[in-house]
Amino acid sequence: MAKVKNQYKKTKGRFALISSDVFESNAFKTLTDRQKVLYIHCVNEEFHPKRYKPDKDDLKKFYFNELIWSDKTDPETGRTGYGLYSITRKTSFYRDMDALIMHGFIKCVYCGANAKHRNIYKYSDKWKRYGKPGFEILPEEMTKSLMNKNFKREEI
Repeated sequence: MAKVKNQYKKTKGRFALISSDVFESNAFKTLTDRQKVLYIHCVNEEFHPKRYKPDKDDLKKFYFNELIWSDKTDPETGRTGYGLYSITRKTSFYRDMDALIMHGFIKCVYCGANAKHRNIYKYSDKWKRYGKPGFEILPEEMTKSLMNKNFKREEI
């Protein structure tokens, strides 16, 4: 009898570890395709070898600045961005990141808009309560643009 060879080849590279609960949640289902891809890239950023680390003690914090979401190359590290959004259409990135925050997947720990610094984001598990009573995104967890949008809605 012939020996059966293993048909699976070992793959090299990183993997984005996302629970199946996320994919089955109401919060994830209401995202657009582009927002879902952005979330997958945010999770992938946690395991990137040339990752920008804002806090060495808390690995759940991450940057996702223009060098990461565009196709620019960082002159210091030589890292090329994901190419998700065009530099001329920055508003698309901010709109999609705001949607991830409003659905409870990510929260903004530090908004650097006033000081011209990078935003610091952190993963959140509020998506589990999305659409249920008690689901609320606090102003401390929002970016400046998202707070401005929410306050304009309340005034109307």
